[in-house]
Amino acid sequence: MTKIDGGLRALLRGKIPEFHWTSIETGGTANGVPDTNYLAPGGAEGWIECKRARFWSVEFQTGQAAWLHRRARLGGRAWLAVRRAGDELWLVPGGLALAVERGGLLALGEAWDWRWQGGPGRWAWGEARALLAGPAVAITALPDSPGRLRGAAGRAARARTAPGSQHT
Repeated sequence: MTKIDGGLRALLRGKIPEFHWTSIETGGTANGVPDTNYLAPGGAEGWIECKRARFWSVEFQTGQAAWLHRRARLGGRAWLAVRRAGDELWLVPGGLALAVERGGLLALGEAWDWRWQGGPGRWAWGEARALLAGPAVAITALPDSPGRLRGAAGRAARARTAPGSQHT
């Protein structure tokens, strides 16, 4: 795995084939625009910035974390997908991208709700699908206890991904 995105773009396309995926390469035309746009059945559209992290830090290009944060703050679906150490997938709402840029994945806590281990074959793709297609996650600051979304945002997000929910 040598790709700067950890091979996540190809994995997303392969594991969630019912979405319409578009790779975006803006180069010098627009700073920060994520590398992947998606459209889920039913019309849910969103953006994902795919990254790789060998340890805990995540490297961003100029404007990437700010773009995700702003899109999420305005109500859009914006996500950071990070493949850490080859066998972990972290899905992070775009509103927390600035926190990850400053403090790495550890800023979220090791018990982060949307983190799967064991490599792509063991990641919870149904849960990831539900998160991406569900309502935008409007969290733009870390909760009091890193690792779990608290309050209404956390309850709604966990309900969307609970076994037997309509999105799994």
